[in-house]
Amino acid sequence: LKWPSATDAATPSPSSAFGARGSRNMSRHRDVRNEIYDDYDDAYYDDDYYDYDEYEPETADADGDNAPIRGAASISNLGAFLGASVEVEEERKVGEMRSTLLSFVGNQSWSDVGLTDAEVDDIIRRSELDQAAALDEIFAEVSRRKVAAESASQEAQRKASLPPPPGLTGPSPAVPNPVRRFSAPFLDLRSSPTRTETEDNGAAQRGLDTPAASESVSGTQVTPVKSFETPISRSCSRTSLRSPSPNPNSLLETGLEEDKASDVDEAELERTSDTLSMVVIGHVDAGKSTLMGRLLLHCGVLSTRALDKLRRDSTAAGKSSFHLAWAMDEGSTERERGVTMDVAQKSVQLPSGRVLVILDAPGHADFVPRMIAGAAQADVALLVVPASTGEFESAFGKGGQTREHAVLARGMGVQQVLVAVNKLDISEPVWSQERFDDICAQLEPYLLSCGFKSAKIRYVPVSGLTGVNVGGDLQPSSEDEETAAPFREWYGGTTLIEALENFAIPPRQVDKPFRFIVGDATALGRDKAKISGTCVAGRLRVGQRLVVMPTGDIFTVRQVNGTRSAEEVVRPDSENPEIVVQDVGDVSRIPAGSVLCKARRSELVPLAEEVEVQLRTLESLFIPIIKGSAFLLHRDGKEVTCSVKKLLPMVDASGSVIGKKPRHVLANTTCRAVLKLDQVVCMDVFAECRALGRFALRDRGNTVAVGIVQNIIG
Repeated sequence: LKWPSATDAATPSPSSAFGARGSRNMSRHRDVRNEIYDDYDDAYYDDDYYDYDEYEPETADADGDNAPIRGAASISNLGAFLGASVEVEEERKVGEMRSTLLSFVGNQSWSDVGLTDAEVDDIIRRSELDQAAALDEIFAEVSRRKVAAESASQEAQRKASLPPPPGLTGPSPAVPNPVRRFSAPFLDLRSSPTRTETEDNGAAQRGLDTPAASESVSGTQVTPVKSFETPISRSCSRTSLRSPSPNPNSLLETGLEEDKASDVDEAELERTSDTLSMVVIGHVDAGKSTLMGRLLLHCGVLSTRALDKLRRDSTAAGKSSFHLAWAMDEGSTERERGVTMDVAQKSVQLPSGRVLVILDAPGHADFVPRMIAGAAQADVALLVVPASTGEFESAFGKGGQTREHAVLARGMGVQQVLVAVNKLDISEPVWSQERFDDICAQLEPYLLSCGFKSAKIRYVPVSGLTGVNVGGDLQPSSEDEETAAPFREWYGGTTLIEALENFAIPPRQVDKPFRFIVGDATALGRDKAKISGTCVAGRLRVGQRLVVMPTGDIFTVRQVNGTRSAEEVVRPDSENPEIVVQDVGDVSRIPAGSVLCKARRSELVPLAEEVEVQLRTLESLFIPIIKGSAFLLHRDGKEVTCSVKKLLPMVDASGSVIGKKPRHVLANTTCRAVLKLDQVVCMDVFAECRALGRFALRDRGNTVAVGIVQNIIG
């Protein structure tokens, strides 16, 4: 081996980017590769080749005791890299927990609850990635900020009430108009976020002293803005952050109208409407949406061009047989999964001129609460059952939704049911009369046990996919008609459309106080909102004042069904009623399930915390009901937890007492009980308002009882 010369060291090389040391190493490597190693032993070592004197700094000691260790910089850099990896992993865990906690809270973002992502991350780190501890700390932080906001508001009001300082002459400075501001909303741990509005004086927030409530400023009477702020306790908890709190005292302060005589004239009472709402129920994959899509096609609502587009889209998605169902299932998630997930609503006009509002309810067991909300809006029901081999046994047997849907529809007030025996074209044999009669024989006893009367139960065989026996102007194809030849031989009854026209119009509670159950509320501009829902009793015109219960806010009706005409009326038989109101501070204070009533003392809807009810337990009740049993109560789209406070004496159909002090209630039993609700709910006695006086009880995903309200205790 030869040592590198000075000339070689000075020669530029590609390794110059690595420094002088790297350059010398690379030159040595080239020399070594050019040598012949035949004369060297395999175990060659050259201790002096990598001498420290040539590579280490001059500060190294001669004996090498304090010489720096080679590779220390690399070790230090590796430690920094590993530390950075740990920090990245920690940040990833913090981000995942932040998203998880946000899903628990139920809001869209942390800014909706008055916190930033950085503040939430700090709370998570302080809690050492403990979800429960972090959530409790978030609640405490929201509570502290709420208390601080209340203190600031009270201090501003105190300053505003102070008299002006002595010696002040001349007119007082003009006070800006009160500015409506929104405070941080409450955390909502339920299905949808809620917000709480705080109306603060804008001048006070900007540090200006405002005059007293009755003091005149420059000839203008200044009145303090009323606050709709929901009170919150200092110990913030999950149960205290559910929904806007009721404010019944505000009703007495803001001026309810005095009691007046009923404004319903005789002509209005005698006027009837041919509009009917129908809920479509049945087991999942029974063909409900397909049958309703076929009905839209035969009634002319679904055009041939729209049908061709649905057929192309469904074929491209690999679901060619779902093209009729997609006429009802318009959501992308529903189309992707092939399952109805929410109540779809369409209106059709039958050949006789009757307007039929279709409420296509989901059939999956996970969406039973939404089915209950749809059944609560319906006058009649269409029960779709599959006739194909094995499907009916699965739908009507244990675990199927046919039984639960039927009893829920009856519990929600539906008295007429039409059973559509679907998919007879794929039964074995096809269009079998024996199969149709067997299905009817199995359904009849159960529907009678649910409370339906025999005269109000009807059956019709159909095929939603081919359109056989649906009726209307559109006829099935010649091939489908040829396949249905055996069916024409034994069936001579009505078609589906004819059976729908034979539904009787139920009586309407027009003479009762106005009750409107809110389904949705949308903000329009600064102080207006459009409210859609269901009118269950009474009537309403433009210009009248409404109260939303239980929050207690008062509005004025500006439009009804898209018009300002005083002749337009909202009635229980109105088709898709919509009300536009003004003087709305925060649209979140009109939550779904709340009730609108007229601003009259005698027409306010009752608020209930304890109710005396009559229950009918179902066969799905496996654990007997005792004092203290907890359930989830469903009332027209409103869900609230409740518990059994007391079991009352049981009576039979004749009214005689059969159990004075019952200790428990078993399945398939009629009983009376007192229910304690966890929060205030708008309910009424069944005799006064049928829609607000009926409910269903569910436990562990099963409907265990249906009932009616007999008395409101507190």
